[in-house]
Amino acid sequence: MGIIHLIRQELRDPARRPDAARAARATAGFMIPLVLNATVGLPVSAVFAALAAQNIAMLDVRGDYRVRVLLLVAVIGLLAVVGALGVWAAGSLGLAVLATMVVAAGAALWRHLGSDYGLPLTASSMLVFLISLATTTGPGDLSEHVNGILGGGLIGLGLQTALWPFRAQHPLRRAASDSWIAASGLFDALQDGRPAGAVQAAESELRVTLDQTAKVLAGASRHRHHGLADRLEALSLRAARLGVRVMAVHTALEGLRDETVAARIEPALGPLRTNLTNSARSIAVAVVSRQPTHLATCEVRLRRLTALLETVQARLATEENRADAVLLASLFERVQAAVPDLLEALRATLDRADERALFAAELFDLQTWQLKPLATALNFSRHVDPALVRFGVRLAVCAGLGTLVYRWGAIPHGYWLPFTTVVVMQPDYGSTRRRVWQRLGGTLAGSVVASGLVWWGAGPTMHLVGIGIGVFGFAYFLKRNYAVAVFAVTILVVLLLEHTGDGGANLAWERIGSTLAGGVVALVAALLFWPMWEHDRFAPVLARALRTTAAYLHQLQARLQVGGAMDDATVGAKREAEAAGVALFSSVGRLFADAHNPRAEIEQAATLANGNRRVLRLANLIMVGLRDGPVDASALSAGYFAAITAGLEGLAKSDDLGKNRAELMAALDALPAVSTPPDESSAALAHLERTATEVRAMLSAA
Repeated sequence: MGIIHLIRQELRDPARRPDAARAARATAGFMIPLVLNATVGLPVSAVFAALAAQNIAMLDVRGDYRVRVLLLVAVIGLLAVVGALGVWAAGSLGLAVLATMVVAAGAALWRHLGSDYGLPLTASSMLVFLISLATTTGPGDLSEHVNGILGGGLIGLGLQTALWPFRAQHPLRRAASDSWIAASGLFDALQDGRPAGAVQAAESELRVTLDQTAKVLAGASRHRHHGLADRLEALSLRAARLGVRVMAVHTALEGLRDETVAARIEPALGPLRTNLTNSARSIAVAVVSRQPTHLATCEVRLRRLTALLETVQARLATEENRADAVLLASLFERVQAAVPDLLEALRATLDRADERALFAAELFDLQTWQLKPLATALNFSRHVDPALVRFGVRLAVCAGLGTLVYRWGAIPHGYWLPFTTVVVMQPDYGSTRRRVWQRLGGTLAGSVVASGLVWWGAGPTMHLVGIGIGVFGFAYFLKRNYAVAVFAVTILVVLLLEHTGDGGANLAWERIGSTLAGGVVALVAALLFWPMWEHDRFAPVLARALRTTAAYLHQLQARLQVGGAMDDATVGAKREAEAAGVALFSSVGRLFADAHNPRAEIEQAATLANGNRRVLRLANLIMVGLRDGPVDASALSAGYFAAITAGLEGLAKSDDLGKNRAELMAALDALPAVSTPPDESSAALAHLERTATEVRAMLSAA
């Protein structure tokens, strides 16, 4: 019943489908060689074929289909090369250590070439190399290992490409749907009872997803067949626009001065947030499936959304004499105004929007095969982050040391020691420590369960069933919960070795011991060997976030003075400020993970990052209020903008802040209060007053 419930969940929730699809591909890829070997036999190594098929099948490749094939073939070739390198180096301890260092150093290169593919490439290439190194008995194993990798790679490639001819538009549509899935995550985070920090994390996820979608669709729009890409880009922009307007409402609700207004609309806010979440997910499904029934579902939900918004506005209309009610009514009106435009943008992406019946087949579309150049899929910049250089050197030395120890000491299954070091070590100490504990906990739990299955006396058929469950669990949870993924892969490894006759009574303890040793090596190295501490990198990241926020406010001031809605410069400044804010919060997260950092320093960093995020939200609130004509070009507004941006620029110049802080705070303190309740046309003043308060608090905390 639990499995059936899980499957139903996957079918209902579009946010989980990519993980389920990846897990299904990985399971099929891993099991096909094993089942074939058990039934008809294989002339190559079934283990290498299974590993290659699984790793190729579970890669999340994006973009142009030809770029996808090129990337997958390149990964297959890389796995074959490192498999051959393991055979070549197996006969000499020195060569084994040197080859391990070369493969491990590649981890930094893979991360530099692409964040989406760096981590999977690191783990898969190192695992194939170490198993080849450990199982080679002579030069004759070269063809068996390499041919097994190539054969398995072709199986994985087949699983990846099987449906491509039937969904030629899928890469573009999937990119647009990702924006709406991220938007649904943001709306869901606004629900009551969600954990602290959920909104900030969802905002960051939406910003990153929108940037990725823009890259994919921009590449397609440059092609001569750009019609669909342009329509999908317009739909994705609607996700960004709706997200900004909903967050503007959320920010305004946080700053309410009149509790009567909040109590008046509170009963309608819960259903409204739920409907927003469901509507965004329905749009994600409709844009990918292109089914008229899914469009009809969106229409119904968007109709209900309009009705809920009208309900909220009707309740606010009874509070006309209250300034908060006037401002909120204006913001809810902006959200409601986006709904008809959104529905039209969605219908424009569906060729069958006017149909009311299902068709069995989809038309093959050749217009979207050219999505983006390879340069946008991978990073070919010659500038490499110094942190990655340190990481590559540290990883190479530690992995080579692990190979030296296990080969010199003839430790059974000792290749898990350098492999653990490679997969848990991260460029910074905090992330490494977190990864070590997750892997150790998952390994302990998985070893206990797997040992129980082995001692129970499960036969070959049960071994295969357990292996399949382990592969599925590993691939499904890899990006959701690393500890659970390690738990699943430990069961997989123990049962696989038992199935191939390479197990033993001490297998689980050998894995636990090697995992513990590899984790200790990674921790010590991250702590002592050319360490990269986040507090050394935080100041430039903070300064960039503050300066981009100030530049965004400068742009908003210009738009308010001359009138007009958002232009390209305003949108660009907003995107840059939000991207810098995401980087800032990521840096704060790494500071928290580093035990090296004093608590006071972490608290101050978090205070400044949260202050910058609140200023950004208030700036977005001002942006939502942009009108066709000048909104507020008064000297009072200009004074607020000048004091606020000067405060942000002063915070960015941390070296000079000490002698200028009192002057900057005095300028903010001297701003006159907004005594008269602002109407809709001068709402920016109320938001600027709150913004000045936030900047004043940041200066005080610095």
